[in-house]
Amino acid sequence: MSDIHLTADLLAAVARGDLPARVLTELGLDHLLSLCPTCRAEFQIWQEQRRRPALNYEVAFQVIPPLLQRHAEEAEEKRESAERDLRQLLRLGQPERLARIRRATARFKGLPLAHRLLAVAREKMPGDPWGLHDLAEAAEAVLMRSIQVEGYYDALVRAMAYRANALRAMGKLQEADERLASARGLIRRESVTDTRVYAEVDWFEGILRKDQRRFVEAEERLGRAALLFEVAGEKTEAARPLLTLGLLYGDRQNLTQAIEATRSALGKLDPETEPRLYLCGRHNLSLFLVEGGQYAAAAEGLREDEELYRQFADPWTRLRQLWLQGKIASGTGRLKEAEETFLAVRNGFIQQGIGYDAAMASLDLALVYLREGRTGEVRRVAEEMYPLFEAEDIHPEAAAALLLFQEAARQEVVTAERVEELLAYLKRARAAGEPQG
Repeated sequence: MSDIHLTADLLAAVARGDLPARVLTELGLDHLLSLCPTCRAEFQIWQEQRRRPALNYEVAFQVIPPLLQRHAEEAEEKRESAERDLRQLLRLGQPERLARIRRATARFKGLPLAHRLLAVAREKMPGDPWGLHDLAEAAEAVLMRSIQVEGYYDALVRAMAYRANALRAMGKLQEADERLASARGLIRRESVTDTRVYAEVDWFEGILRKDQRRFVEAEERLGRAALLFEVAGEKTEAARPLLTLGLLYGDRQNLTQAIEATRSALGKLDPETEPRLYLCGRHNLSLFLVEGGQYAAAAEGLREDEELYRQFADPWTRLRQLWLQGKIASGTGRLKEAEETFLAVRNGFIQQGIGYDAAMASLDLALVYLREGRTGEVRRVAEEMYPLFEAEDIHPEAAAALLLFQEAARQEVVTAERVEELLAYLKRARAAGEPQG
């Protein structure tokens, strides 16, 4: 893609053997052909670094300590100021927070504060997209009042990308797409060369393409994001797009690939330092095991992770834990327990405004009713389910399949096999932008 610059970091990664030369060629070919001045400058920097003679350490040891001391004092002062401003902003609601930033004269500006807001925003992923959006928006407002020093556009691109990811999680896919396009435009125009920024934008775009059902693009972006995080020395961060890639394969029912990608991601994570991310990976792995019929292994995983689940009692996490428990109960014949669990899960998703997952939980509930011979309950669930999907902008073929399911339920000719086929179909339809048979 032409919006990724040929940077000294990427060239050095190829020289070390960390990045295949073929990948770099694919990343930079279009950009080089356009004779981008940033690429030329970065290449010259890299060449100069290779030719530069050894440093005179005796002179350096005399000059560097006082410089370091002065810069350390300045940096500490800026850090303390940013922390004070951050604490005050976090106590405010979003309208007052933005107003306070925009009204200020001497406070609430500068890269240190923007970076702190983005760090706190990142902690909101994935369970609180509204909090993520508000803090990223505040970071943008801070940057709008800040001097454009080195790293300014890196931070601005990150803030825009974080807002895009939040909008995507809220179901506002078009707005998310537009904001990511704007972020990529800044990368091109303002010579952003931070490899980690490239990786984050690829990661968020990969998630968006997954939700847009553009499978091929999603897989390419996510794989490249993982590679770029590795190049940047961010092993833990590389696990994030791999987890998303596992979900992509899972949606398409490629369970072997889903399990492989998820286990690869878990191998990069420390449960002590990244407990939430590790829990997400463990949860996904258990889900893929359930969908592959490995109920005992999935149940064992849930038991092992009980303490992790207790650490994160937010609705997003709790509902998905319950949903997984319901699937295991259903798969092992504990239908009464499964019914109660799926009802709680569906109602919880409705309260959270997550219509797609509420409708998918409804299908799990319908499957339980069918196994108990309660066809009247299946008909009621089918009637209640379509409006939930209707708000999610599913494509016409999926809508038609749901209408056929409703009609079959009215005539009481629905089978468990038909519901299972519909569940698999809707997962594939969510992950791919073409009709699935």
